Amino acid sequence: MVSVIHLVFQVLELFVLIHVLLSWVPVLDRQHPVVKFIDSVVNPILAPFRRLLWPLTKQIGIDISPILLFFVLGFVERVVISLIIA
Repeated sequence: MVSVIHLVFQVLELFVLIHVLLSWVPVLDRQHPVVKFIDSVVNPILAPFRRLLWPLTKQIGIDISPILLFFVLGFVERVVISLIIA
């Protein structure tokens, strides 16, 4: 069970990383089914972090919400796994 949860979090982190990398490629077709799928998975998770960090993002001009999301995902994964093990 722990390995399944770990795999789910790894896949989610991979999707976030792909989402970030795709945002750096402006000529990419945003309507491609794979891109749309990754956006549909990642954007709802990133939205609260973007709202939280909007003032900072506006000041520095860089969206750092994925970085915060990586930290939170790691924390949540450890909590969930520790609850299952205990």
